[in-house]
Amino acid sequence: MLTDLGQGGIAMVNDPVVSSADSVLPGYNAWAKNAVPQSPVLYAHTNDGLLRLIDPSKAGKGKEIMSIIPPPMLIPARLSTLKARWAGGDKISMLNVTGTEDMGGYRSFPAYTLDGSLQKRNFNLEQKEDGTGWGEYLLGALGRGGGGLYMLDVSKHVQPEMKWYREKIGGGLLVSSNIPSGYTSNVAYVYSEIDLGTDADKDYLKLGFNSPKPIMGVVPLPDSRRQNFIALAGGAMSDVPINPQKNGDEGATLLIVEPKDGSIIRAFTGSSMKDNNWRVGGDVTGQAPYMGMMVSEPIAFRSSSNPYLTGGIIAADNRGNIFQVDMEDVDTKAARNPVQWDIRTIATLQTETSSSSGADSYAIPHGVAVGRQSQGNAMWIAGGTADISVRKKATDNNSAGILKNKEQLIFSFMTNPAQAGPYNRDNFQSLDPDKLEDIFSINSGNGKTGWYFPLKKDGDDGNQNGFREYVCAKPILINGTLFVATFMQQMIDTGEDSSTCEPQRTFDGNSRLYAVDIRSGKATTWTDKDGNTRKYITFEHIKISSLTDLASGGKGKLLIRYEILSPSKNNLASLRERYSKLRNVRDRDGNSSNSDTIEEPEATGGGGNGVPPGTTIINYWLMK
Repeated sequence: MLTDLGQGGIAMVNDPVVSSADSVLPGYNAWAKNAVPQSPVLYAHTNDGLLRLIDPSKAGKGKEIMSIIPPPMLIPARLSTLKARWAGGDKISMLNVTGTEDMGGYRSFPAYTLDGSLQKRNFNLEQKEDGTGWGEYLLGALGRGGGGLYMLDVSKHVQPEMKWYREKIGGGLLVSSNIPSGYTSNVAYVYSEIDLGTDADKDYLKLGFNSPKPIMGVVPLPDSRRQNFIALAGGAMSDVPINPQKNGDEGATLLIVEPKDGSIIRAFTGSSMKDNNWRVGGDVTGQAPYMGMMVSEPIAFRSSSNPYLTGGIIAADNRGNIFQVDMEDVDTKAARNPVQWDIRTIATLQTETSSSSGADSYAIPHGVAVGRQSQGNAMWIAGGTADISVRKKATDNNSAGILKNKEQLIFSFMTNPAQAGPYNRDNFQSLDPDKLEDIFSINSGNGKTGWYFPLKKDGDDGNQNGFREYVCAKPILINGTLFVATFMQQMIDTGEDSSTCEPQRTFDGNSRLYAVDIRSGKATTWTDKDGNTRKYITFEHIKISSLTDLASGGKGKLLIRYEILSPSKNNLASLRERYSKLRNVRDRDGNSSNSDTIEEPEATGGGGNGVPPGTTIINYWLMK
């Protein structure tokens, strides 16, 4: 029986495909052609500490094949948190079964264990060109469960073998590399004395709370060589409330890791700024304009020489700094070693007057979207800000677990290899999202290099119960159009609790979905029934939680995952009526009928539209 997945990831492990992007790499096609066919397996992280293997086939009907306990879960203190006894019995249960479901029973206990992402990647770890060095691998992260990650060899889909793992625990580091087969019967090898590890591992001690999803890739090097890599952002400090002077001791790091054994190829940290051409000014580690907590998922951009390989990484912190790691040696200097990869700050959301001394938070937790100009190497970088969650102690007040941004913004700017120094917000043009004629042109002659939308602030529209607007999902770029989802939260009174005579309050709110040209901020997609173009449309009583681009067959599928907050008030039907002339939109069957542009969820009983509060619906539109 599954407990909650939380932030836990799922990954499909299936046979290699000859026509994949990896076909350009030495030995891949030979490996893919000679691979013995195997049934696909779905791997899933769950917060009961088990990594589940599930048969996803129609015949298998989702049956669980087996579950394993990865080495990070073998720490005695962590295992003990998962034990809870049945009422009146002696069986161990992961669930609270002491009450009925409406009384709070049948819910998993709030333990965070395998609460991070799970990703599959084919790697040639041995760098052999005959195909014998290739295999299938899973990278698992612990997320809120701990500051660590591990690698599994899943080349045999139902016989996973642990490769390595690293985890920061307190002031120590748990390190295991090249774990032998049969590790489950050799616990002593997996769980050993916690120490600081070797000097090569010491930068793992910079990891903080809830590290963002890592990314993996392959970089071209001189002399036709290749370098596999994992990029891991540090996360947030676990010492709260956040002390600006200490911001940099924990979480302020971007690690480039070797997938073969978990060793660190390159570590960019808050204490190495002056070695890497950072912005000038400031002397305190972690204080603006230096690297803050790396709370943003890194984003890879393609190589200029080979679109199937990685040229570098874009990452962001909680100070509004956007960084670029140039991993491809465009000068092809044979003597250059990959450990010399450089990092530079390409922009900050701070202003000129605050960037040299301010410590204001402008966290960009959902990552950025990257688009490359069709001519040259210029790139457009776009994203948005939101407050972030940090770890709090039991004695802290309710607001201690949130680090609030000074302002909330959606931004976009152009960068190129010839950029002389980092941009700040004074280099961007402020736009009004409600004015169609208010757009940006990089050729305007005013020296601006990008644009931004200031989002709605607290108390706008005279609503004292209103909360400010913030970005609530990772931005998506489809054919030059930037899609950004935001949420505007409200606190509403729902009546009086007769047992306490106290007013009961709950949360509601609306989402906006922006669709604008990444270069100008101009509206590109939404047209209402009166023919008016809009930069955004509003979903009332709905919170968007993710946007996903599934481009195929020349068309892009925009998948929108959302939560219905107030089913009796939700307005999907009225949204469809108000925006009946949505431009470039098709329903799920590819039809252009206006009445089917936006689907309503199926009714499940009850009032309103029949969907109970908190229900998550996946809906999508097909974009041309």
